[in-house]
Amino acid sequence: MICHTGTSKGIKQSRTFTQEKTCKEEKNEGQLKVPLHAAVRRTAVMTGVSETTVQRIRKESDIREQSRKTRSDKYEIDDFDKSVVRRTVQEMINSRKIIPTAKRLADLLKEKINYLGGEHHLRRILKELGFSWKCVGLIRKQLMERSDIVFLRAQYLRKMKVFRELGRPIIYTDETFVHAAHTASKCWQSEDVVLDVPFNKGDRLIIVHAGSEAGFVKGAGLVFKSKSRSGDYHDEMNSENFQKWLTKQLIPNLPANSVVVIDNAPYHNVQEDRCPSQSTLKAEVKNWLRRNNIQFDDNMLKPELLELCKRNKPAPKFVVDNILKSHGHDCIRLPPYHADLNAIELIWANLKRQVAVRTFKFNLKEDSSLVEEAFGQITPSDWKSCCEHVKRVEEEFWRQDVARDIDMERLVISVSSGSDSDTDTAYEGENSETDTADDSATDTADEP
Repeated sequence: MICHTGTSKGIKQSRTFTQEKTCKEEKNEGQLKVPLHAAVRRTAVMTGVSETTVQRIRKESDIREQSRKTRSDKYEIDDFDKSVVRRTVQEMINSRKIIPTAKRLADLLKEKINYLGGEHHLRRILKELGFSWKCVGLIRKQLMERSDIVFLRAQYLRKMKVFRELGRPIIYTDETFVHAAHTASKCWQSEDVVLDVPFNKGDRLIIVHAGSEAGFVKGAGLVFKSKSRSGDYHDEMNSENFQKWLTKQLIPNLPANSVVVIDNAPYHNVQEDRCPSQSTLKAEVKNWLRRNNIQFDDNMLKPELLELCKRNKPAPKFVVDNILKSHGHDCIRLPPYHADLNAIELIWANLKRQVAVRTFKFNLKEDSSLVEEAFGQITPSDWKSCCEHVKRVEEEFWRQDVARDIDMERLVISVSSGSDSDTDTAYEGENSETDTADDSATDTADEP
């Protein structure tokens, strides 16, 4: 922490005196000391500093202003907050009985996660999460979740229920990062006592670990400096690095018969003998068909061969799954965009808070030691609390999905109960203009 004592107030008083003195002299002389069009020189005379200083201050101000615009344009939320967005939409439909619109959703998210983005940004996030703005039943419109994501979530929840009933250890894994300038967003300060934080975030530490209700998996922690210049820390990890960590640090320290939870990062999903695609050479397509004992005519065109591949495509075999299986463990993947089902996300939040309130040197050496200390301060009790929270989230997801399934079935029965097709069609036409227009004038005016 760098403190400035007794200087800021004196400088302000001195500059104010200089400005007042110059203004009085111009008044008495009846003319300007420096023409108005010479802004830099006039500012220097008025404040008592050099023109070079004025130019430097203006340049720094321009840089800060441009940076603010850039940060605003690139405002993003992390995976955990995206999960809150998903749950809030479901809560609006299933519990609050409110039609989800971007405006209403943004208002709720401001309370829950201090959401700072606009409605346009929120619509982009919703589409990324698999939601679409579509008709429900005859006339209502609301945000509906993609059926494939609901399917993957249901499969995940069923498998986790079985694993827990069998008493198998559930091990949550993930990667995160900490910048050199990672610190608290606010603290008590004054004009004389100021915490100077570097403008640049600096280099990053990549952190990889795993844990369960029993705490961190001993020996599984990995902390290293990022060499990537991209904005995504996932670029630093690849399948080779992840598999090395998996085999050298995680598996040797896992409890017997564990279930390892991973997300859908590309390096987690490398397949063995992947099904050919349009970019695969024709000779390789034929070799793949032979390896999988699929009959084909050697005179077939490439599109015909690819269609054969598509029709006979086996279930994907993932490298990570096979490595874990060979050591007596199972692997389960989170549904897409469901970071809130990963207990280690809550642990990361705890760890980053501990680092933020204790970092003052703003370098990776200090951050690295703070991260290691945080590993020791996060207890098995903390882990158990996070795991119990995730169990409650799983139960809530299942309850909401079942409730929505029942509601949709009732809607289908209601729609199908008309007397004949002519009557139903006439009813749709009669109401589609009035009710939909009313929707667009109120709830859906701000939607695409």
